[in-house]
Amino acid sequence: SLIGILIGFMAGMLGLGGGVFVVPLLVFVLHVHPKTAAASTAFIVCFSSFTGFFSHAAAGGLDWKFLLLAGVFSSAGGLAGSRLMSSKMSGEAVKKLFACILMLLSIYLFFQGI
Repeated sequence: SLIGILIGFMAGMLGLGGGVFVVPLLVFVLHVHPKTAAASTAFIVCFSSFTGFFSHAAAGGLDWKFLLLAGVFSSAGGLAGSRLMSSKMSGEAVKKLFACILMLLSIYLFFQGI
């Protein structure tokens, strides 16, 4: 759909997976439960992330040691976070946590930009 293309385009330009765009869309526009949105986004983001990775890899200049370490630690953190979310957090808590993270990141980016 057009929304998916737009999210993929923005994610590719900004160098992120796109979850920051997909989760609010799923929760607030399509009224998907926050836990379902988070889990779905993890799957959706794989596609835009791999596309961006392969484009960057084709251009050259990858630091494979960094990528390996980041991949191992990101996988461990993702596993721990998904277990915590699925067993301990309510949908409301997931929405509040996501909102706090987005707010902190936006404040950080704002001050980096000025």
